[in-house]
Amino acid sequence: MTGMDDALGENNREKRTLPEREQMLSDIISFLPDPTFAIDEHGVVLAWNHAIEELTGVPADEMVGQGDYAYALPFYGERRPILIDLAFTDANELRSRYTILKEMPDIIEAETRYARLNGEERILWVRVSPLYNKEGEYTGAIETIRDVTERRQREEALERSEHLQTLILAAVPDILIRCDAEGRYLDILTPDDERLAYPKADLIGKTVTEVTTDEVGSRLVEAILTSLATKELVTIEYMLPVPAGRLHFEARIAPYADDEVIALIRDITDRKEAEARLRLHLRRAEALLSLHRMTDVTEQDLMDATLDAALATTESSYGFIGMLSADGSDLIIHAWSEEVKDECAVEDQPVRFPVESAGIWGEPVRTRLPVLINDYAAPHPAKHGLPEGHVPISRYMSVPILLGEEIFAVLAVANKREDYLDDDLSALTTLGIMMSELIHRMRSEDSLRESRERYRLLVENQQDLIVKTDTEGRFLYVNPAYARLFGKTEDELLGSSYAPFIHPDDRKRVNAALARLFKPPYETSFEERAETRYGWRWIAWTAKAIRDSDGVVIALVGAGRDITGQKEAEEALLLKHATIESSINGIAIASLSGIITYVNPAFLTLWGYEDPDEVIGQHVVMFWRSEEEAAG
Repeated sequence: MTGMDDALGENNREKRTLPEREQMLSDIISFLPDPTFAIDEHGVVLAWNHAIEELTGVPADEMVGQGDYAYALPFYGERRPILIDLAFTDANELRSRYTILKEMPDIIEAETRYARLNGEERILWVRVSPLYNKEGEYTGAIETIRDVTERRQREEALERSEHLQTLILAAVPDILIRCDAEGRYLDILTPDDERLAYPKADLIGKTVTEVTTDEVGSRLVEAILTSLATKELVTIEYMLPVPAGRLHFEARIAPYADDEVIALIRDITDRKEAEARLRLHLRRAEALLSLHRMTDVTEQDLMDATLDAALATTESSYGFIGMLSADGSDLIIHAWSEEVKDECAVEDQPVRFPVESAGIWGEPVRTRLPVLINDYAAPHPAKHGLPEGHVPISRYMSVPILLGEEIFAVLAVANKREDYLDDDLSALTTLGIMMSELIHRMRSEDSLRESRERYRLLVENQQDLIVKTDTEGRFLYVNPAYARLFGKTEDELLGSSYAPFIHPDDRKRVNAALARLFKPPYETSFEERAETRYGWRWIAWTAKAIRDSDGVVIALVGAGRDITGQKEAEEALLLKHATIESSINGIAIASLSGIITYVNPAFLTLWGYEDPDEVIGQHVVMFWRSEEEAAG
């Protein structure tokens, strides 16, 4: 009997220790801060801690001891398998209920958006682990829950904010950079990498002095330090070679933190090129006017001035004017550019060249045609080479200058940094014609005619404008540049209507353009006249609609640029064309091949034609005859 008694005693002890272990597990779970519950291998709830009581509103004494998936009722309103059941059930259908599921040895993590607590849908993060006895046998599972609804809502709000930021950046194609005090790139927002010195990923962590030129890097660092020291906006302009080409940029740098700045980088290449073209046309107009106004000067003074104008208006480094000898056999240099005099190392620089052996320099005399060479090193039948010590030539352009029907001079320039264009040739030809006319008058008259009216062109650079309006045209945002342009504060503009600032003649057209923002592709561009503190200004706008998740337009974002200077330049060009049309001097323009493409009315009168079509298309050689023949 003793052996049987021992066996019965051991069995009774095991029966007593099982509830004790379950109670210990329940006590441990009760102290956990996260909502937690445990079940046995039959799905009966063993523990339901205080945190899960607060989460579900179900007390432990109503849940502990319950089976048949009772633990799913507070979350889903029905008895059904949930994540904890994956600890001992391999069910793909159950896995599909979770938006995020991660399975590891003895651990399962998931996220569900379908749980409902107290009638409200919540997002829950759940972690499940199986429970084993000391023999390694499965005895149940434990599930820990966290309500991550607020965190996920914050993340989704952040995603919406980033989406709005992306739309704004798309409407304003600028580069936004965050740097520290040393100019080290901390963050970059850019539509693409084409306008960055290196790909964005390669720039982060490097300083501006490491990835730009020495000059640009030092200027940017200086601007950053100035902005941090003064707590003010600092603006600089610079040029930098990038994959998209040699571009001009404007950097607007503002303090962001004690040792950080935000820099808005704008590609202003188009503006710079437009300004350069305007300056060049202005220089050409001023050069022509300056020559025209020269009185009481010698022919040598006139040639020196013409050569200076030729260098400036074609952006060339070297140049000369050669006059033909009386018998036309020699080309005599009457004006060298100062750079040639300073840099040429040829001893006893010649001033007289026989036309037949003068090489490319004598070509305009021999052929009576212009010469334009953008690769001087390339072979050319008329080239005889340069003497030792001569300044190197990379590009060359020259035109014959006629006095009446005879060539009496050659005007030549060389070494423009970029290729010479037809526009340069036209400018040089015009200067040659002007010099020819003035010398003709100087030889036949004591003074020049009364000066022509001076061209004046005002170019005013305005900062680009950024605005955001609601669908009724009321301002939701205006940048400081916009406020300054209209002489108002941002507070005065916010909430006001878009229409009062638009010229009445433009409102109908502008409203039609804005209407296009409410249908695909939800973007538009237009020009308008706006009344500003400087008067009426032309503004060119590009705008894009901001839509909500349902595709409904809720706001408009626009970027504007002052193009008044461009409009005025167009008017100046029209005025210049009108001046040529009304000139009493016969003027014809021909292509490089000598084919006439334009004649003014005075030219038709001079040569006895009535219709420009009778002349256009003919070769200029047809008109190199004496004034007596023309009069006949």
